[in-house]
Amino acid sequence: REIPFFRFISFLNKVPRDKAVLVVCQAGFNAPLVAFYMRNKGFNNVGFLAGGLVGWKLFNPRLYEKHCGMDISRL
Repeated sequence: REIPFFRFISFLNKVPRDKAVLVVCQAGFNAPLVAFYMRNKGFNNVGFLAGGLVGWKLFNPRLYEKHCGMDISRL
């Protein structure tokens, strides 16, 4: 689910604590901050995509196109 950076705290009660969570952002700057915050709030199985979607697209454009193409909300 896509959630704006400055509003994610209000959505934490909707995130399951018993499942793995992958935090993704566009450029890789916000995801580590959100993941660190979530870990401090008791989410034990939280990770983030290093480099964000931009890094993923640069590293493996075919995989990026296959899974999200131009519509990142499909992730």
